[in-house]
Amino acid sequence: MTGITRRTFHRGLLGASAATAFGRAAWAQSELAAVTRSLPKTYSGSTVRILFGTGTTWDILAAASKEFSEATGIKLDFTFGQYMDRYTKMLLDVTTGTNSFDIYPVAYQWKYDVAQYLVDLTKIDSEVEGAPPLDIDDYASRPLDIYGRVDGRLIALPVLGDATFVLWNKNRYKEAGLDPEKAPTSWEEIAANGGKLGGNNRYGYGMPGGKNVQTATVWMQQFNGRGGKYFDDKGVPQFNSEAGIAALEFMVSQLQPLSPPGNLSWDISELVNSFSTETSAQALMWPSGMGLLADPKKSAAAGHFGWTVPPQGSLLGGHGLGINAKARNMKPAKLFLAWLTSKEIVRRTTLAGGAPVRMSALRDPELIARNPHFPAVATALQGPVFSFVPLKEAEQVHRIIYDEVNAALAKTKTVKVAMNDMQNGVTDFVKRRGYLR
Repeated sequence: MTGITRRTFHRGLLGASAATAFGRAAWAQSELAAVTRSLPKTYSGSTVRILFGTGTTWDILAAASKEFSEATGIKLDFTFGQYMDRYTKMLLDVTTGTNSFDIYPVAYQWKYDVAQYLVDLTKIDSEVEGAPPLDIDDYASRPLDIYGRVDGRLIALPVLGDATFVLWNKNRYKEAGLDPEKAPTSWEEIAANGGKLGGNNRYGYGMPGGKNVQTATVWMQQFNGRGGKYFDDKGVPQFNSEAGIAALEFMVSQLQPLSPPGNLSWDISELVNSFSTETSAQALMWPSGMGLLADPKKSAAAGHFGWTVPPQGSLLGGHGLGINAKARNMKPAKLFLAWLTSKEIVRRTTLAGGAPVRMSALRDPELIARNPHFPAVATALQGPVFSFVPLKEAEQVHRIIYDEVNAALAKTKTVKVAMNDMQNGVTDFVKRRGYLR
């Protein structure tokens, strides 16, 4: 078992059943899906240009798409990009009128930036002859709204699901005299358990505290779980509300003392590495990290850790795909998106290591056997789910959050000063953007 670097983590979250090579091989060896056999060849010879993500799940989706091209004669031209590169390229493409791409990857915190440039996908299965049914009822309603709806329009369909949950190391629990099968039910219990799990260069909790969105994620998880609202009904920021202050105070006074030295520069890869090496005994995790953690070749914690929905609810991550309202090949793009997000193709991409949002995939016995955490993901998606900041330019607001959280964790600012600075920073930002006068 070796440590996980940021490079290897972001090159692919490869698990025992989820390696990219395995995904490609699975598609190469399998029979054509029934939904593929029924696709029309009406648009043969056309090209759909797609801005796409990087990493294992995106690679699996791209590999699966070869089946679509061979069945329809439609060429799929993928341009792969890292997270913020995708955002920048998409925004420039639509705002300058270049329209180089027919399909875009949409992180839901970006959807307000681009909604006006994307088509309503609600009826694409009836707008294109031969398109598979969307089966919208197969998605939990609240996550679908977060992923893809703006002002009643469905501008993105989920292709990559993510919802936070809490992990604990069962062996470490047992050693500390805790019940290894009992999931913690409150953050106070997580902190109390963490106090019993330290010693000998091992720590009770692993918390990312670097200047990155994972640190903001921890604060947003705590903030939303305490009933916090980012803005009031008039659009006034509420970041230094009672919930916001309590969220940061808990991170500073309860979680930070339990975390390993050096966590003030951590991102997601360091978090996964700390839990996989059993340096940290508890963590807030995304499903995308589960493959590595469950692989005994990569993780000392494999086979003896538990997972549960976080107290009060999960923070939703993930991506959808949307179609440019000025797509050069509109109907082929709609046909492809309906096919890629269909029940049968989602099941197949999940077998190859994908991250589904559809309930039918998360409840599938064969898929659960390969991914034992799926019931927890399904429970999370159907329960209370929290969103990132629901604002255009959300990334800039997240930057304000993690800068101030990092300062408080490093004790260069008090909790009160950091929260006031967060509040003032967000207020100044929304005023500059014209959201608040």
